[in-house]
Amino acid sequence: MPIAIVPARGGSKRIHRKNIKPFLGKPILARVLDELHASKIFSHVVVSTDDKEIAELSKISGADLIIERPANLADDHTGIKEVVAHAINHRALESLDVNEVVCIFPTSIFVTSDILASSLNEFRKTSEFSMVSVLEFPHPIQRALVREKDGYLTLKHPEYITSRTQDLEKNYYDAAQFYWAKKERWLSADSILHKSKPFILAGWEAVDIDTDADWMFAEKLFSLSEKQTSYFSNNQ
Repeated sequence: MPIAIVPARGGSKRIHRKNIKPFLGKPILARVLDELHASKIFSHVVVSTDDKEIAELSKISGADLIIERPANLADDHTGIKEVVAHAINHRALESLDVNEVVCIFPTSIFVTSDILASSLNEFRKTSEFSMVSVLEFPHPIQRALVREKDGYLTLKHPEYITSRTQDLEKNYYDAAQFYWAKKERWLSADSILHKSKPFILAGWEAVDIDTDADWMFAEKLFSLSEKQTSYFSNNQ
């Protein structure tokens, strides 16, 4: 069975204590850990943290292993691949048969058990690669506008001005929710995005929470999705 690694450092510059901040009354990390356990597809759910309070919350919330992350891997410049590699190489995982690994962020509140199971199934079809959760740009980036020094807007790609929207190539961006890869890939020198397969999420299935405005939007969207689920469950 695969393992899940949740990187949850204590520092957060834009949202104070983001990884354990109450999300609609419950710490956001606890909500994500609940969903990982509910999926029943992981042999172990591992939290990597440099923070004692996060470690305690993780323990209470049912994390199977808590790995203490050194300070040099807990700053703003450390890549996620380095954090996952540290966890994989940690002595606490020595006795585990680690092969398939998903890294999921502690604020990935919209990642459901169904999404996890479906993404694992797709990953196994192309397991020599990594798989990255992505979102499609809501409007063709070929029609992007840039603001010049004089303050006026101009087309970034004027050559596409007469192209029909439906004829333009679709583009995607990292949804910053989860990443699947084999152990060897996590420990390799390659970027996790290099030769990765996309797992395309719907626009309402991911919010990259970096600012207070993002947080407020995520809570409103999550509340709406919960109400919809409750309504359909009660009216079947």
